[in-house]
Amino acid sequence: MRGISSYIERVNSQFDKCPAMPKGSKRIIPFINCAMARYFKHMNAEEYCYYYTRLGNPGCWRRYLDKNRSWHMWKLNTPEANARLMDKAGCLERYSKYVKRAWIVPKQSDCEAFVEFARKYEKYIVKPRASGGGEGVYMSRYVSDDIARSEYQTLVKEDSIVEQVILQHDALNALYPDSVNTIRIASVLTKEGPILLSSCMRIGNGGVIDNFCQGGMTAQVDFNTGRIETDAVDRERNVYDKHPITGVKFIGYQLPNWDYLKKAVCEMALMDPDAGFIGWDIAITPDGIEMVEANNNQGFGWQYALGTDWRKAYREANRKAWEYFHEKHPEAHVR
Repeated sequence: MRGISSYIERVNSQFDKCPAMPKGSKRIIPFINCAMARYFKHMNAEEYCYYYTRLGNPGCWRRYLDKNRSWHMWKLNTPEANARLMDKAGCLERYSKYVKRAWIVPKQSDCEAFVEFARKYEKYIVKPRASGGGEGVYMSRYVSDDIARSEYQTLVKEDSIVEQVILQHDALNALYPDSVNTIRIASVLTKEGPILLSSCMRIGNGGVIDNFCQGGMTAQVDFNTGRIETDAVDRERNVYDKHPITGVKFIGYQLPNWDYLKKAVCEMALMDPDAGFIGWDIAITPDGIEMVEANNNQGFGWQYALGTDWRKAYREANRKAWEYFHEKHPEAHVR
């Protein structure tokens, strides 16, 4: 009973944060549907509330991409490929054709090399070498050689990677200039070649990180045209038709270099044939694109935050990708 009581408290806590959720006894039907979504699709209460906010329908969970399906897609990467993707420094080396920024791993460099890097670039991004969701990412600045030497010791202990700040395209600065606003686009490998799926724009909102889990916003991008096609939404379920700081309207906003971006992602997707499913974080720069990160465990939170339905596209891509996976790895028994 204690477990059931705890579950009810957690669900009600999320329901209380959802302005669209009814009060009192009117929550019974949404609560039952939330429990069904948990059982059948592994959707948690926070995710259920995102979709409820967008659709206003207690049965909204039926329209979202099954997490069981997404877990199967993550298995399209071999264990070795997953290990490669989890190493941020290794990814920067592997996809170096589309990585123009300088970077350094303090744990693999001497102190004076880091001091020189910090002095040269003045501002730089610090990331844990193996983490996701924007966790532990921050901007640091060079103050003096002595402070940089002290910082080096901390970064070695934390096993961080340090990167030059990316210079993004003016069109992305117009949206929000204080973070690098990136595109998340997924790729799956099939016998016919890469299939690209689910393009979303991540936009900063008052901080230096655009990640949805760290205070940023997300909006759906029309895959064919590169135009933003929805309002933006943040993790607190606030919906924005324009950026609250810059005032730029989201729907219809054209992203530059879109065809080049899709071509580059397809090319990178072929560079590791054992990585069958990758979520790419891509920055758009004045002269092309910059590969920010390649993720082995892309989440699907945006589909219910945005109220979009990715099931059909992913179902067909999933079928083709698994056919190709078993052709390459006939000894494998995962599915």
